[in-house]
Amino acid sequence: MYRRTLLAAPLAALLAGGCAADDDPELRLMVPNAPGSGYDITARTIATTMDVAAVRHGVEVFNLPGSGGMVGLQRLVYEHGNGSLLMLMGLGLVGAQHTTPIPVTLDAVTPIARLIEEPEVVVVTRDAPLRSLDDMVHAWRADPAALLVGGGSSPAGRTTSPRCSSRRRRASPR
Repeated sequence: MYRRTLLAAPLAALLAGGCAADDDPELRLMVPNAPGSGYDITARTIATTMDVAAVRHGVEVFNLPGSGGMVGLQRLVYEHGNGSLLMLMGLGLVGAQHTTPIPVTLDAVTPIARLIEEPEVVVVTRDAPLRSLDDMVHAWRADPAALLVGGGSSPAGRTTSPRCSSRRRRASPR
């Protein structure tokens, strides 16, 4: 909990300037992921930290999952100019904007604070022919549809290359 409080502190400090007035509109923090996700827990920690520190009381955290976060992004863009709505997001949304047919991208929003970092790891099975990142890049360029990739935030933890057709998708391993 202490680490999450430290991570939330930059946002609390950013919002401290004039946010505690009683006549300010309600501050809402949207999480474009399911309840209980890492981003949801982070958002709720931010709201609690702001309340405990008397920076802002009653911050509403709500979830709007769908399409790897793109449903939330579309909502944020639709509410252009709404200074009372913030969205917490991460790398999953960066990738989803390239694979989801929604006409909005992160270019339409303004980042205001970096709260966390997300280290990424690429692993393969021991018997895989790939032994380096260069091997993976060469395989992907040679035949993107043949390289099956997965991610922890994707449905069932497994997806295909963004260029793959849906008929090429394979079932998750047991």
